Amino acid sequence: MSSFAKKIKLRRRKKEPTELDITSLLDILTILLVFLLRSYNATDLKLDVAQGVTLPTAQSQDLGSYALVLQVNKKRELFFNNKLVTQLDVTGKGGSDLEKLLTVEAEHQRKEMAARHPASQPDSKPVPLKINLLFDKDLPYEVVGNVLHLAASSGHSKFKFIVQGKGQ
Repeated sequence: MSSFAKKIKLRRRKKEPTELDITSLLDILTILLVFLLRSYNATDLKLDVAQGVTLPTAQSQDLGSYALVLQVNKKRELFFNNKLVTQLDVTGKGGSDLEKLLTVEAEHQRKEMAARHPASQPDSKPVPLKINLLFDKDLPYEVVGNVLHLAASSGHSKFKFIVQGKGQ
């Protein structure tokens, strides 16, 4: 063995493994993880609340999925997909325009579902349709009940009540 080879061999033995300090890298990854968890939103629901609708608060954080949006403000003005449809009377009746709209929309949704799932049986019971409901917190229950009845009679019997979460 030559002297050069011996020197290289000695150098290799004397070297100790170097340590890599990853503390700062872990700090950055922790901050990124916290940021991503705080900004994560599990739903695609985005709503424009109609003018004059004050949402009640709740502790639940679960949001509704995509569906038709029906809103009623303090003045009992009824909005369908953020467009003013009608003015309800004191008891919440007077939504014949809304009933027509919901019936047409139900037919449209059922046609879409039939086109997406052509193998479904036409003789089976109609699938209940979803509707997201936003009511002003000061509305009397009678108005809410009558609007629910209007929606259910048109086939939209799966209700999601949209409320404002505490701290929002």
